[in-house]
Amino acid sequence: MTREDKMTLWQERLQHQKDSQLTIAAWCEQHQIAQSQFYYWQKKLTTSSTEPESVIVPVSMSS
Repeated sequence: MTREDKMTLWQERLQHQKDSQLTIAAWCEQHQIAQSQFYYWQKKLTTSSTEPESVIVPVSMSS
């Protein structure tokens, strides 16, 4: 499974949990997924989509 496949899978899982109106704990138990894994992917996918791309900015130093 590629990185993109995993990201897509977890985006779908996060959306399914949200749509289910179950608590994260109940949803994870029902789908046999560790809560720590759920929270890991939730953080990974939400921070990667909200963080800006890295930009290299030239800096001039005065002598």
